[in-house]
Amino acid sequence: SAAAAGDSAASPDDQPLIEGRPAREASAARAAPDWQGQTLTGDWNGARQRLSDAGLEIEFLYTADYLRNNSGGLKNGGGYMGHVDLILQVNGEKLLGWQGGSAFLQLIDNSGARVNLDYVGSLMGVDNIEAPVNRSGIFQAWLQQSVLDDRASLRVGLYPIDSEFYVTDSSGVFLHPSFGMSAEAGDFGTLAGPSIYPTSTWGARLRLDPAPAWYAMLAVTRGVSADHAATAGPNISWQQGVGSMVIGEVGLHPAVLGLKPGGTAPATDAGDGFEPISKLALGVWRFTPQFPELVAVDAAGDAKSTTHRGAYILGEQTVYRVPDSNRHLTAFVRYGVTDGKTNNIDYSVSAG
Repeated sequence: SAAAAGDSAASPDDQPLIEGRPAREASAARAAPDWQGQTLTGDWNGARQRLSDAGLEIEFLYTADYLRNNSGGLKNGGGYMGHVDLILQVNGEKLLGWQGGSAFLQLIDNSGARVNLDYVGSLMGVDNIEAPVNRSGIFQAWLQQSVLDDRASLRVGLYPIDSEFYVTDSSGVFLHPSFGMSAEAGDFGTLAGPSIYPTSTWGARLRLDPAPAWYAMLAVTRGVSADHAATAGPNISWQQGVGSMVIGEVGLHPAVLGLKPGGTAPATDAGDGFEPISKLALGVWRFTPQFPELVAVDAAGDAKSTTHRGAYILGEQTVYRVPDSNRHLTAFVRYGVTDGKTNNIDYSVSAG
């Protein structure tokens, strides 16, 4: 495969991920990027910095992959896939005097072949930019209010849970979709999918950062975003019967507490501005409606129904850093489990 990135304003190491792709987020406290050093098109003769000073940041990211299936699967063949992200971040305090306020808009466009659907036929796909239906439209659109010196924030709007939950930044270098939203949480058997790439829905997220090393998040979204194989955009209705998805995560950043892996002090020595990846997290999720089980039936031969739920634990840590350099080695591990009744996957483990 081959991939090409366009006008990205930050590295994947310091950004959350969406299905393994960087997700840019607005923050009143975030410093403006080094436009000349970190983007392809630069500062636009100073215009980009002026927009940033006024509270507006615009980013464009283009990814192109070519994959081919040479044996097995459905049939031999392959093709090019393209993905565009157009992102607008609004600093409400700079632009409108809205203290602690921010807004975020992300438009996406998918084009090209469907390598997994047409040639491979795997359960979880082969490339994190492939979508069942090529489309152009809104993927994220939300408002956020931060309070208590950014120790608490509420985000409301079109919200994909995989933009913040179940995220390991270091796994984002891989193409496979399960290194973004993990396999057991993203596969729903005969059900339509949750609010994840490429289809989002309404939701609200509350985040608490009581101390620099600790955080807790809770989100509620529409229970089923859409049938990912048929939809052409976000699902903005909330019909009766679809219920809600509730997901929570608590996490720790060990490096902030000064906890260092044995013999790897350079990896967590941030005195020169280097910030290591360091995260441990535990999450649980549940759907409020009842879903049909894949196997069990009642006395009448009808499928039994049960709630769909699961949990996960993950960790990632920079374990080595080349002295006086930003080159480093980071390890990650993720484990997730489901109820084992309503989807095809009981559990998954990934590491790298």
